This record gives sequence, C-alpha cells and structure tokens, in this order.
Amino acid sequence: MRYNPKLLCKLMQTKGHKIKHNCISFSQWRSNKYWTLKNANETHQLEITPTLLCNTGESIRQAALSGAGIVLNSEVMLDRDIQTGRLIQILPNFTIASHTMHILRCQTTPVPPVIDMFIKHVLKAV
Repeated sequence: MRYNPKLLCKLMQTKGHKIKHNCISFSQWRSNKYWTLKNANETHQLEITPTLLCNTGESIRQAALSGAGIVLNSEVMLDRDIQTGRLIQILPNFTIASHTMHILRCQTTPVPPVIDMFIKHVLKAV
C-alpha cells in the first residue's frame, strides 16, 4: 500500500486535522484516537479513526504488511521491513511520542542466563 507523502505532509500543516485513510492503532495506548508526531520545531496531533485496533506490535506489523492501512509503530518492529522495501516510511522527518516499554519476568534467583542476556540485549537496542 502506497500513500502520497506530499498529501500527508499537507495534512500535517493543519493542527488537529483528521486522517481519512485506513489507520491501524495499538489498543493499549491511552488514546488511540490521536497520533502525536514531532519534527524539529513542532508537535502535531492528528486525529484518526482506527479501522483496526491491535494489542501487539507484531499484529500491527502484520496488518501493515497485508496492506490494511497506515500504521504508527516503533522502529524496532518495522525497521527490517522498511529496509527491505516491504513497507514504506511515509513521514521520515517526523518522530512519534515515546511510550513506556516494560519487561516482565518470573521472579527466580538466580536469573537464568538466557533471560539475563535477553534483557541486556533489549536495553541496548532501545
């Protein structure tokens, strides 16, 4: 699915403008009615009406790959697909508002080495 970046940039010029494309959003965000995007000097809050709500980053990724619409997801989840051309980054000069990431594990002593390595890897990657 391809969208015209010039059209979306034009939408960004009006604060509070509503995106009328199929949008896929994360159901766990406190507000899945708005996407907050930032560039060097401005913050834009775009109103969306999600056509699909997903509860995992992977399900958002799969929906994007199937052509279901525009997604707002982390670089960690989409970078490989963008690099290989399976997905197209439509607003490369904008960043998204940060969201907290949690790592949960069972309380065991000592921490199994594979879990410890995974946690260190995730912390290094983000």
